[in-house]
Amino acid sequence: AMDAINGGSIFRFLTKPCSPEDMSAVIRASIAQYRLLRSDKELLDQTLKGSIKILTDILSLVNPTAFGRASRIRRYTLQLAKFLGLTDTWMLEMAAMLSQIGFVALSPTILDKVYIMEKLTDEEMAAFREYPILGADMIRKIPRMESVAQIIERQLWNFNKFPGGTEVSYDDKMIASSAQILRVILDFDERISRGLSIDASVAIMENKKGIFNPKLVQLLRKINVDQGFSTRREMRVDELGKDMITLEEIRSKTGSLLVPKYQEITPLIIERLVRYKHELGVREPIPVAFNELKKED
Repeated sequence: AMDAINGGSIFRFLTKPCSPEDMSAVIRASIAQYRLLRSDKELLDQTLKGSIKILTDILSLVNPTAFGRASRIRRYTLQLAKFLGLTDTWMLEMAAMLSQIGFVALSPTILDKVYIMEKLTDEEMAAFREYPILGADMIRKIPRMESVAQIIERQLWNFNKFPGGTEVSYDDKMIASSAQILRVILDFDERISRGLSIDASVAIMENKKGIFNPKLVQLLRKINVDQGFSTRREMRVDELGKDMITLEEIRSKTGSLLVPKYQEITPLIIERLVRYKHELGVREPIPVAFNELKKED
């Protein structure tokens, strides 16, 4: 009984004989406590989901390229997690989705250079490498997201920088392993985006000793960069809907990038495209595919 109480498994402890009135009062109190805890949990879950949606919506509007990359990173990360046999992946998935949120704090000059893969100056590189910290600082303000913030903050850490040994706590190991996955996927996505094949990308990463977890690098050969894409069609803006993904960049008629390649279509993106179509015009038709991976989720 003492172990159960100390372990938090008991609401109240009664001794016999117990009157019906006392039993009834305890049952009513336990039901009230349960309802209170459940309502708090539901409120917290709704707040969490709402906060994450707001952040991703802001990223899609302010920096569609970063948002597109975050979507790809999420897809690759979930594949890698499946290869590893991971089941509880919500922290990893949240970190992948929000990994690029720190880009909103970088200067347009640095972002332009990053996206066209132009070499940064030492000062610009130092500023660019701060984006995980900037992103983590934003995420820490959301309840229950401290661990996700730590994963985001460590997404550029090299494999040999993570502490090892039996003195590392279970939570720290979870955060470290998730950050290592994100580190591998980020580099993999960058190389694939430059046009390198999967084999060439993996071969380069294998030669960078101490940078990446070698076990994770080996699993990259199983990644399907086109997973979930099927049934190619060309659509107009007013025909777009959920469970679709762009196969080419969507640009305005003046050439401005509106939605990057391989971006999942969301209601906010559709609303933005409709507005741009009326004001500046959008190049149509738009090549899309149905996102089967989204339907499975």
